[in-house]
Amino acid sequence: AGSPTTLLANNIGLGSDSSTVLPNGTNGVESNAKVVIGDYASLSNRNYISSNKAAGILISGTGASSSVIENNAIGINSSGEDRGNETDGIVIKAGATDVLVGNNSGDTQSISYNLQSGIEIDDINTLRAKISKNDFLQNGLEPITVLNSANNSILPTDVSASTANSSGASGTSTVASGIVLVFSGTGSNAAYKG
Repeated sequence: AGSPTTLLANNIGLGSDSSTVLPNGTNGVESNAKVVIGDYASLSNRNYISSNKAAGILISGTGASSSVIENNAIGINSSGEDRGNETDGIVIKAGATDVLVGNNSGDTQSISYNLQSGIEIDDINTLRAKISKNDFLQNGLEPITVLNSANNSILPTDVSASTANSSGASGTSTVASGIVLVFSGTGSNAAYKG
């Protein structure tokens, strides 16, 4: 099978200054094979994937299973300003399983200002997506949207304001042995709190 394609330190939908809008006509990155986009160990390898006419990243099909998307800036420029993609920040669909979005170490990935969801997981055969250590800010819809029985119909865990306070938060994972990551914010805003 060989090594996956790796994308590091690219401006996709932005100029070489990581700010000027130069959109692609469709998705910024589209892969139907295993791909590694970004590098948790170094901010200098961060990809800026913004201002594209469709999704920032589309991972589609069983060949794209086990892809990794980490430590990128999706929907923003190098100053953190709005450069949202015109649909979702990231779409995982059509049987792409075990896709990792974010990581448990290194810097937090930003998925912000996209006109639809931060991340959309779609299709009954799209399973075991792991979403960890991402900041979501001002996406048009929810930070994470699960459609058409994707991910075994497991929705993101919601810890309501009534169970969270300055001492901590409580809630129940929607899956046995699930891990609940804590974010602050509501609706389209959610910032990872570790």
